[in-house]
Amino acid sequence: STDDYTRSSYNNQSFSACLLVMDDNHRLDEWIAYHWYVLPLRYLVIAVDPHSKTSPTAVLNKWRRYLNIVEWTDSNFTLDNLMMQPDDHPDLKKRKHRTRQTSFYVECARHLIQANRTWTSYVDIDEFLTLNRDVVGEQDEQLVYRSGSVMKMLLKYSSNETSSTTEQEKRWHRHFQGKVCVSIPRSLYSAVESAEDIIGKGVPLGFNATQLETLRFRYRATAPRGKSRDGLGKSLLDVSQVQPNDLKPGTAHRPIGICPRPLQNYDEVPIGIHHYLGSWESYSSREDARKGTLRNFNVWTE
Repeated sequence: STDDYTRSSYNNQSFSACLLVMDDNHRLDEWIAYHWYVLPLRYLVIAVDPHSKTSPTAVLNKWRRYLNIVEWTDSNFTLDNLMMQPDDHPDLKKRKHRTRQTSFYVECARHLIQANRTWTSYVDIDEFLTLNRDVVGEQDEQLVYRSGSVMKMLLKYSSNETSSTTEQEKRWHRHFQGKVCVSIPRSLYSAVESAEDIIGKGVPLGFNATQLETLRFRYRATAPRGKSRDGLGKSLLDVSQVQPNDLKPGTAHRPIGICPRPLQNYDEVPIGIHHYLGSWESYSSREDARKGTLRNFNVWTE
């Protein structure tokens, strides 16, 4: 069937995204392809960390015929020198990373406002937006495999037309309706690899499912004693409703200050985020952007 969104890249029924990357080329194809279909993603602003040893340009060039891609460096969104120095204290390295992230999110939102965009995601390269099949009803479950499922669900519960029949749906309307920014809960997936027959289930011939982290790792992380097994939520922001005075730095979980406190119960709303730790090879393929150090094997195995 014809994709509902291919006729125009600039309509109100497609998503934008603000994405920071650092030596993430091995994950980029899957992230773009997945979100191009599921959101549907049609406008991507991607900023490359100055410590990155590789450039994503060659990967991005394959996708430019399908969506609008804007590549940035630090000079596009900050005047600060945020390069990490060998003698920087770990706390300073973390502050530099957070400053880069929050500055990028604000300027990315400003750029998308000028481009007349609307709903925008702020998830990382190892995070994937999806519908929560465990909580949606039969009618909404039909959206799961359709192009633009996340936007369809978002528009359904953010519209002024209230057709809710259950208490759960009424709560979802209250969460999304009329909001400029909404929190989307995040489920953590472990590094335990699924069985080969599970990984390849439903995958068409010609595709190597073991190369796709969203298929390779299907086990949710277990909760440490007394803690939630879900991570703090991330935000979706309708930049068309943002006022200039609202463009103040927030956090990784609240891209601008007006965004609400992040949710931490994955089953609270019908849209969620899957966060994949991935394989050790993928996890350790680059330094930790927050600390300027190599990834730790003990952390990965916890």
